[in-house]
Amino acid sequence: MTHLIDRCINLLKWPIAIAMLINTPFLFGELVELLALCWTMKKDFFIGLAVYITMWRLLFSSRILGAWLPTLVHESIHAFFAILTGHSVIDFSVRWKGGGHITYAGGVGNWLISVSPYFVPFTLLVFWGCEQIWPILPQWRTYMIGCVFGFEIVYVWRQVHCRQTDLTDVGWPFTILFLPGALMLSYTLTLSLVMFDGFDNMAIFQKMYINTLDYLILGASLILQVIER
Repeated sequence: MTHLIDRCINLLKWPIAIAMLINTPFLFGELVELLALCWTMKKDFFIGLAVYITMWRLLFSSRILGAWLPTLVHESIHAFFAILTGHSVIDFSVRWKGGGHITYAGGVGNWLISVSPYFVPFTLLVFWGCEQIWPILPQWRTYMIGCVFGFEIVYVWRQVHCRQTDLTDVGWPFTILFLPGALMLSYTLTLSLVMFDGFDNMAIFQKMYINTLDYLILGASLILQVIER
């Protein structure tokens, strides 16, 4: 079963990358619009964001103080998607001064396991899940969301680079096509969920479907015109 799941996911690799490329301008606009709404209604979010980035610059940018938690998050996302796609995690390691790995068994592996830590806002989702059980005081909630989002921004920014083996494994052409749109989509959906209860999330998927279909039809018509000539 795991082999079948891996095969299906790997077959979808390039179609999903193309869909993300098509929708990147739209998703950029949606993210900007959401952040503008936060600026209008939830300014404390930006205070929390600024506080985390300042603290990171002063304290957490060192390998000793700032490497362990991002590495734990990174490897946890790998492990989660490995399990989600039917694999068994047989080794999980995170070192205090940075560096870690997971080893999973079953199947041949898939690109989603490799690339997921670079676009899934895991800590924001964990924050949202925890507050469903332990509600947070309203006067602190928006500040805390801003801090967590600040962690996400710094975490991704520090890990996306040309020597990153996960991204090399899936291929830089795929990474360039897929990751910007995937990152904007995940940030938009998750921030919308955490800040505004996901009021517009279904409409985003509907618009992406329409955009993708429109561009595919346009591409097919252009190919037919070339062939007819």
